[in-house]
Amino acid sequence: MLILLQISILFIVVTGLSLANVMGVTFGITNHKHSIQNLYTTIIPISLNTLQDTCTNNTKLNSQIQKQLIAKADLTLDQKPHSVIEKRESTPSDNKHDFFALAPYRWPNPEKIDGLPYIGHDGIINPEIYSIPDKKNFDDMIYTVKLLSISYYITHNDKYALKATELIRTWFLNADTQMNPNLNYGEVNRGINKINSAGIMAGRNITGILESIDLIKQSPTWTQRDQEAIVSWFEKYLDWLQYSPAGKKEAEKINNHRTYYNLQVSSIALFLNKTDIVNKIIKETADSLIPQSIMSDGRQPQELKRTKSLYYSVFNLAGLFRLATVADILGTNLWDYKTKDNAGLKKAIEFLIPYIDGKRVWNYPQVVPLQKNVLKEMLVLASLHYNDKNYIDICNKF
Repeated sequence: MLILLQISILFIVVTGLSLANVMGVTFGITNHKHSIQNLYTTIIPISLNTLQDTCTNNTKLNSQIQKQLIAKADLTLDQKPHSVIEKRESTPSDNKHDFFALAPYRWPNPEKIDGLPYIGHDGIINPEIYSIPDKKNFDDMIYTVKLLSISYYITHNDKYALKATELIRTWFLNADTQMNPNLNYGEVNRGINKINSAGIMAGRNITGILESIDLIKQSPTWTQRDQEAIVSWFEKYLDWLQYSPAGKKEAEKINNHRTYYNLQVSSIALFLNKTDIVNKIIKETADSLIPQSIMSDGRQPQELKRTKSLYYSVFNLAGLFRLATVADILGTNLWDYKTKDNAGLKKAIEFLIPYIDGKRVWNYPQVVPLQKNVLKEMLVLASLHYNDKNYIDICNKF
């Protein structure tokens, strides 16, 4: 699902091509004002067919796109699949099938001999997190599966679907290596013996697996048994998101944590055809999350509190944009939704653009440079909905 968004963002990141080239030449899209409902019903099938056609043409641009993308995919074909059981350190549950990662902004307390419990330094990553490979392996697996699934769709070569299937089976489905369907230990604070609900953020990219399955499902390498098994896994994970103490806590937050919680729940529910859950999440987003997270002038006060305030403002808005694409599928327009105070997604991006474009100085904390990938994602999503060429021009600067 959301296939066009996945492909356009990945093409830009992998190939370094401009947004205008990817959306205009690769997909044959020159008018950027499309509803996502139309993307699903008309543009996605057309653009995917166009993608296949254009990548076989001899134009310099399309040859460049094809070569760079396929070359990246080819490099992954001999890579060993990773799984959660590779970590050496025991999880708090003493079950290697549980995903395990440390809270990134937690550091040893210098006033304690053992450093415990760790203390927070917002925005400053403790390199100790890399000693436990689950998070990096998880994100790398999702990225690689997306790369392979797109390569399969372009070429119809089953070797890409076969590799993507192998990676999905190893991480989610094989009894010896599968990840348990929870993120109870996705952000562990050393020295604090309780589940941290923020661990759910480790799953924010998991919807990429669902999108990739849409691309490889026509290949004989992805079987009915695989489909049934992955549906079962996501049904259990969705139940955990909704009913676990961690999930219930994240559902009450009013910052980017709730945005990406809502995105996971709604996207997975859509994959499982549980439209009642999707509609509930979208309604809560409109009635509660947007009014609490965006002010009338477009500022996002919860994100401005952070030491990486520009990053988190962009990051949260990108998540809300992705939620808007889910909402559009079921006929709700979050893109142009306005609260009683006239706040909304459009106001939020209008507030950010002058700072991103360098026309204004960002006077809130930003202790590290802004990550380009999340910025490009936000601008790609905006350009697909709002009729504003400025988003394309700004994206092409990065």
